[in-house]
Amino acid sequence: MKLRITAKLLFLVLIYAICVGGKMSYVSVESQGSGATRKDAIKDALQMAVSQVNGAEVAAQMQSSFKESFSEKDGEEKFSVSENLQEAVQIETKGVVRSWDVLSEDKETGDDGLWIVRLKVSVAQYKLSKQLERLRITVAPFQISQAVSDGQLATQFLESFPNGLVGYLAQTRRFALLDRDFLENQSQELAFIKRGDVRAEELAKLGNKVGADYIVVGIVEDVFSHESKVTMRSTGQQITNVQTGARVSYRIIDVATTQITFSDTVAYDPGLGKATVGEMVDYISNIAGQTIVNAIYPVSVVSNAGSQVTLGQGGKTIRMGEQFHLVRYGKAIVDPHTKESLGREEIVVGVLKITNVQSKTSTAEIIEGGQGLSKSFASNKYIARPFPKEAAPDPGQKVREAVKSSREEIDKRLEDDF
Repeated sequence: MKLRITAKLLFLVLIYAICVGGKMSYVSVESQGSGATRKDAIKDALQMAVSQVNGAEVAAQMQSSFKESFSEKDGEEKFSVSENLQEAVQIETKGVVRSWDVLSEDKETGDDGLWIVRLKVSVAQYKLSKQLERLRITVAPFQISQAVSDGQLATQFLESFPNGLVGYLAQTRRFALLDRDFLENQSQELAFIKRGDVRAEELAKLGNKVGADYIVVGIVEDVFSHESKVTMRSTGQQITNVQTGARVSYRIIDVATTQITFSDTVAYDPGLGKATVGEMVDYISNIAGQTIVNAIYPVSVVSNAGSQVTLGQGGKTIRMGEQFHLVRYGKAIVDPHTKESLGREEIVVGVLKITNVQSKTSTAEIIEGGQGLSKSFASNKYIARPFPKEAAPDPGQKVREAVKSSREEIDKRLEDDF
């Protein structure tokens, strides 16, 4: 799927690249313009030059910049010297137009004759990085439900959660993510999401405006920390039990179709044990991030060597010892009523266990099934799906079982004591 770059986004990225020294270069192009005055002809030629390099829509985004550069003051032309005019244009266009040379100029005969000017113009051209060729996903500001148990705790949670989710998505190297500060500076309208229930169509318009393919929105439904104390009669010993938990729901909006691609709720259950806000943020952002990635970009199996496979994902998103279903794509599935593509069949053919994790890839051993993989392998035929949350191998299960056993013993002692 190719990235859709909007004109406004390309213009903003172009300006941003010039300001921070991004992947941007200047190219020289020849252009011709016409107008009632020499200035109008030059302005027209400059817009044509920008259009040649970055497209007509980007040039249209710069009309106000050119207008300001060529404005008049107190009935007099603001600039009469070519060097001053060039400097003004460079400032107003934020460096997109750096300079130009007049190759030729002529005025048609007659009172209504137009000026015809031909220029050689140096125009900034942004070179799209490989990252910008990826799908763009934007994490919009999350809301806090009015029904949360602890508003202060929920606020602390929300201060860290978006960064945790963005950090996970960045680690997958599957998406292009806008710098959050840059996004907020250029898209003040993001604040309207905080008003409450916003329709998917409106969210899609927002995503389109900031140049996203997908936009993630959600709500922190609850964050709590409950403390209870029990005093044993026989010893007077006071036992404190603290239960913590959090729950977040989110939706993924496909900007192109305005449809909700996926929605889910992730919770940190009190049964997992007492946790700090940071630990709950890590737990929920990792699960949500993994689910989002797998909803849009399943982990691909990129190579096979005997009983080992290489997965096209690594970093902090894959854990040593983690297990995945080895899945083979089947035939395409089409909705019989709408004729809409529903994806492809997914046939579980084995189980993988991660044995090594690198920054961009990871290695897994086939511990179950996978017969005939070497003969039929193709990188576009196999993916790895995480175990469902309830079935996933849990390295902390023994600890929790011990804690549960300890609690049951305390409860029994309390019952005997009472």
